[in-house]
Amino acid sequence: MSEWSGFHWALMPWAVLVSGVLLLWGLYVLWRAQQHAKALLQQTTTALQESEARNQALVELSDRLAAESVSQEHKTELRTILDTTKDGFYVADMRGYLLEVNDAYCR
Repeated sequence: MSEWSGFHWALMPWAVLVSGVLLLWGLYVLWRAQQHAKALLQQTTTALQESEARNQALVELSDRLAAESVSQEHKTELRTILDTTKDGFYVADMRGYLLEVNDAYCR
């Protein structure tokens, strides 16, 4: 007697249908996993871009503060030189109004 003698050939369409449904379900699960992975990748990319923008802003702020500190040091040195020089010094605007003078100019 052959192996297939007890097989009900009438059930064959149902077996094909069930295997097809299982195959479609597996494909759907894979598709959903791919969509989830794409969404996570997009979120991560966005977070990295925002983080990079914040880091760039911090670097620019740090550079500006360092430049302002150097500028303030130069202003202090210049003020010290102008206050201790024996020559008169003044700053005037476009109309000729005095904006700033040193002690030697006042003497």
